[in-house]
Amino acid sequence: MPLLSAALWTEADVSAAPYDLGGLAGPPLTGAALCAYRALAESAAAGALVQRATMSRSGVPQLMAAIVPEAPQFSGVPPPPTAPEGAAARVADAASPAGRVNAALSALGADPRRPGRVGGAAKGGGGRASGSGAGGGGEGGVQGAEPRRATVLDYHNAYRQGAVTPSDVAEALISFLTAPGAPQRVWLCDFRPDHLRAQAAAATARYAARAPLSVLDGVPFAVKDSVPAYAHETGHGTTFLGHMRGPVAEVAHEAPAVAALRSLGAVCIGKTQMQEFGVLPTGISCKQGLARNPFDPRRIVGGSSGGSACVVAAGVCPFAIGTDGGGSVRIPAALCGVVGFKPTQGRMSADNDNASMVTLGPLAGTVGDALLAYAAMACLGSCARSPLAPPPGSPAPPRPPGALPAGSTTAEGAAAEVAAAAAAVAAAAAAPPFDAGMGEDAAARPPLALPKALFPAPFLAGGGARALADARPLAGVRVGVYDPWFNDADPPVVAACRGALDTLTALGATIVSVRLPELEQLRVASTLVIMSELFSVYRWVWSAPALRRQLHEDTRVVLALASRLLACHYLQSLRVRRRASHHWRRAFGGCDLIATPATACLAPRLARGAERAGLLHLPTTGRLLRFSIQANMLGLPAITVPISTVDPADGGSGSGAAAAASPPLPVSLQLIGPAWADASVLRAGALLEAALRARGDSAPLPPLMMPWPLGGGAAGE
Repeated sequence: MPLLSAALWTEADVSAAPYDLGGLAGPPLTGAALCAYRALAESAAAGALVQRATMSRSGVPQLMAAIVPEAPQFSGVPPPPTAPEGAAARVADAASPAGRVNAALSALGADPRRPGRVGGAAKGGGGRASGSGAGGGGEGGVQGAEPRRATVLDYHNAYRQGAVTPSDVAEALISFLTAPGAPQRVWLCDFRPDHLRAQAAAATARYAARAPLSVLDGVPFAVKDSVPAYAHETGHGTTFLGHMRGPVAEVAHEAPAVAALRSLGAVCIGKTQMQEFGVLPTGISCKQGLARNPFDPRRIVGGSSGGSACVVAAGVCPFAIGTDGGGSVRIPAALCGVVGFKPTQGRMSADNDNASMVTLGPLAGTVGDALLAYAAMACLGSCARSPLAPPPGSPAPPRPPGALPAGSTTAEGAAAEVAAAAAAVAAAAAAPPFDAGMGEDAAARPPLALPKALFPAPFLAGGGARALADARPLAGVRVGVYDPWFNDADPPVVAACRGALDTLTALGATIVSVRLPELEQLRVASTLVIMSELFSVYRWVWSAPALRRQLHEDTRVVLALASRLLACHYLQSLRVRRRASHHWRRAFGGCDLIATPATACLAPRLARGAERAGLLHLPTTGRLLRFSIQANMLGLPAITVPISTVDPADGGSGSGAAAAASPPLPVSLQLIGPAWADASVLRAGALLEAALRARGDSAPLPPLMMPWPLGGGAAGE
C-alpha cells in the first residue's frame, strides 16, 4: 500500500494505522548448509537469485514499491532540541573529562572532592544481596571472595583505604582471564598482561602518593575490538585485520573516548571479542572461540558487543566500551543481564566515518557506572578519531608481529600515557564535529547535559524503597507504550516488562498510550542502510579473495547480499528515515519516554554446529532486533536495564527437558528518549534500577563470576 506524505497524516490516520512490524523467515543455517548457502550467495550465476529471494522474504520489494515523498535524510545525527531538557543540567566544564565525571558524581549524590560514598543506602554491585542502584556503590564491605560486581566507587574506595591496590586487582584479573580451559578466556581477543600490569603499577603509585587522577584511577575497563586502543590490535572481529596493522602505536592514535578514560587513570585490560564486522546480533565468532553466556554456557551472548557484555556481567570490570549500530550494545547487555546505553547519535563517535547508525556506548553493571563512563567518553568535537592521529590508510610503523609499542610495559611508560591521552582528548574536543552522514552536514550538537540529582535526599540518607516511593521522583514523566509492539515478545518477557512499568508508575510516572505507524517500513529501511554502509566500509576486504576466504561464513553471506544492493535501495531507505522521524516526534509530543522490552526473547540456545561454522538464523535475528534498530536509524538515545530473570521452562527460549535444565535468564526493559534527551533516559533508568534493588527484586548474578577482587576490608567511609 502506498505511503502518505507525513504532512497529510492526521491524528485519526495515526490512530487507525495498524501494527505492521513483521519478522524474518528462514531456516537455521550452520555447518555444511551455511557453507552451501554462502557459495550460492557469492556465485555470479546464482547470487542474484539468492539475494532476490532473501530480500523478498525480508519485505524489501514492498518498501521499494511504496511512494515516499520525503527527501532522503543522510545524516544519522538528529536536529537539535527545540526546548531545554527539564531533568538535566548543562555541564559547565564540558571540555574536560574530569569536569564531566565530577558532574556525573554530583548527579549520583557524591561529593566530587570526596566521592567515596553515595548515601547510606548505597551498596553497589548486583544480585539480591546488594543495595540501591545508585550505581557508584558506596560501601564495598563484602568479605572474602564472595562473587559480586564491584562498582567504580567500590574500586576507588578500596584503593584509597589501602584494602587493595590496582596492581593486586590486575593480578586477580590475569589469574581469572587466563585460567586453563575456562570459558572466559575467549571474551578478550587481545589481552596483554604486561601492559595491564604497567598501567596498574602507575595507578598504584598515584594512590600511594595520595594523588589519584580521578574516581576512575585504577578502575579496569575493556574495549570492543572495533574501537582503537593503544597497545592493542583492532581486528573488527576478524582473525587477521589486527595482525595486518599491528597494535595501535601511539596513544594519540586511539579513539578519543578511550583516551579520555586513560587520561583519568582508568586501566584498559584489553579488547573484547565481537561478531565479525558487527554483521549480526548473535555474538557468535567461531574462529576466535565461541563466547558463552555467563548465565548459561549453552546460550548466545548477543552481539555484536558480546565480549564487552560478558566481562561486565561476570564482574571482570565495572564497565566496557561497545558500539551500537542496530542494538549491538543493548542486545548483549540484555541477554547477559547488564546495563546497555546507546547515546544520541553525534554525542559520541561512530566506529568509522561512513556509519550513520553506529555510535559508541557503555555497558555497565549499574546505571550509575554507565553514567560515569558516558560522562568520561562524551566528546564535544571530532570524536571519530583523534586529530593527532595520521590520516586513514597511512602505513603503520614496522614492528615484529604482536610486538607492543615501546614503553607500554613499564610503569613509567604507562604514566606518560596519561599526559599523551590528555593531549589527544583536548585536540579532539577543539576540533569541529565530524559529519555523521555522507553528503549532509551533521546537525549542530547541543551543549552536553547530564542529569540533575538522580535520587531524593531521604533515599540517599538510607530511607530505602519506602523513601524512594514516597518521593515519587518520576512524577510528571509520561512513559509511552505502543501496546501491539510492546506485546510482540515472548509472554514471560512481556510479563516481566509489564511489572517494570508498574515500578515506574510507583515512582510517579504516568503510562500513556502512543502510536508508532510504519514500523515495518522502518525495520526494512534500517536493515538496508546498515548493510549498505557496512559494505562501503569493508568493500576492500570483500574485494580481496585471500582476505575474503578468512571471513566467517555468515559474514560472507551478509556481505554478498549487501554487494548487490543498489543506490535506489539506500536512497529509499533514507526517505523512510526522514518520514519515520516525523512519526516519532509526534509520538514524543505526547510522552517523554517510550518503553519496550529490550529483546523479544530470552538468550537463545546455541545451534548445533555453530561453534564450527557460525550461524545464520533470520527469525532469531529479527527477534533480537525487534525493539532496538529503530533508535539507531533515528539517532535516539536508549537504555536497557535488567529487571528480573525468567525461567526458560516458562516458555519463550526453548522447551522441554533442555529448557527445564537451564538456569533463569535475564530480562531487560528498554527506555527510548527523544533526540538529545540522554540525561532523561539515564535518570529514569537509574531510578527504575534503584527501586528494584531497594526492594530486593533486581536480577541475580550469573553463575560464572569473577571472585570479589577488592579484598576483605570495608571500602565505605
